Amino acid sequence: MRHAINRWEVLAAAALTLFGIFVAWVGSGYELGVSGRPGPGFFPVCVGLATAILGGVIAWLFFRAETPKPDLPLRPFLAVTAGFVAFALITERFGLIPGTIGLVVLSSLGESPLRPVATAALAIVLAVGAALVFVVGLKIPTPILRW
Repeated sequence: MRHAINRWEVLAAAALTLFGIFVAWVGSGYELGVSGRPGPGFFPVCVGLATAILGGVIAWLFFRAETPKPDLPLRPFLAVTAGFVAFALITERFGLIPGTIGLVVLSSLGESPLRPVATAALAIVLAVGAALVFVVGLKIPTPILRW
């Protein structure tokens, strides 16, 4: 027995596919380089193509699924979206550690029940880890903490 196609699922898969194509298109404007020495466009093109393929596979799976339509929970979607927006705004003004903490705390509000101790521990570990990986290890010129 087939179920009715959930338009939200198909729309999400199509958006993912289009986003991947867009990223690959923008990345193709940069030099791709060669396999032994990739240029600045190599990574965006690869990630964009992988995202587009993933979106296509997801759409194909939605059409083949025989399960009922899932509910669209709004709370997690809004919480994660707020976390990403807060990360962008906070990181630019206050640094990577406060931005990462804001991202984790706001995104955790989409989970039920709320776990403040686990959220605080995760936020601290991810903030320190992000600072070590991106600023110390990869030397990305982002301030760790700005006052």
